[in-house]
Parts: sequence; structure tokens; C-alpha cells
Amino acid sequence: MGDAGPVRVDERMRLLEGKHVLSILMYIRDKGSCMKTDIYNDVSQNPRSLEKVEVLESLGLVTIEPVDRKRTRIS
Repeated sequence: MGDAGPVRVDERMRLLEGKHVLSILMYIRDKGSCMKTDIYNDVSQNPRSLEKVEVLESLGLVTIEPVDRKRTRIS
């Protein structure tokens, strides 16, 4: 999906401290896998939450895979 670009190590800690980031990560862990819409509906309805999922992917903490043209699965 989107490319958040390279992130310096000290910036990674700040990203993990962001609002809902740990909640999103724990939600994905507990579900095993989910759709982006699940996170939006169940964790945070802030549109930036989906950007945070892409940051988690750039850190290697989650994987985002396309399901079809409009949906992605996160694990």
C-alpha cells in the first residue's frame, strides 16, 4: 500500500506513542487478521488511524495484503 518512507530509530518510538497506535496493534494481534474497515469501525474512527496502520507496516510490525481492488487485510 502506501509508503511511509524511511524512519529513523528515534522517530519510531514517537510513532508508537501516538494516539491509538498501541490499541490498533493489540487489536490486530487479538484478531489475528482484519480489514482496515474493522480498525476504523472498532478501534478509532479517525481517518488518520489508517495512516498509522501503514506506519506499523513500515516498521515491520504488521503486514498489509490486498484482498481485492478495494479491500486490504492486515495481519
